[in-house]
This record gives sequence, structure tokens and C-alpha cells, in this order.
Amino acid sequence: MHLGQAGKSAAFPFNLHTAAEARGATLKIGDAILLEGGRLAVMDDPRVKEVATRYPGRPGIQQWSDQ
Repeated sequence: MHLGQAGKSAAFPFNLHTAAEARGATLKIGDAILLEGGRLAVMDDPRVKEVATRYPGRPGIQQWSDQ
């Protein structure tokens, strides 16, 4: 997860941000589940799985498309 702020100016020349790992977490915003048990929930969508099958051997693809 990465939250950023691009309000950098001459008086404050910094880009503030927060980065965190949420291993095994579930993240729900409203009724939408984005992460479930640390896994991207969108990977359960058949359309996403179909696209993932086009890229066998790519890092990160196999672990999601097999589940």
C-alpha cells in the first residue's frame, strides 16, 4: 500500500508518502474487498485470470492465476 502527496513547493520541497506492507490483511473499502487474506481480490475475476494466462512465467502471475 502506498499513500502519496504531491504538494511539493519551493517553500516545502518534499513529497510526503507512507508505505506499508499488510501481509495477510484484508482491506475493504465500502462494499468492495480489495485485499483478502493478503491476496488481491480482483484476481478472482475470470476476466483477470484469462489475461494472466497470456503471460506464463512472468513474476507474480503464476501465484495468482493458479488459485
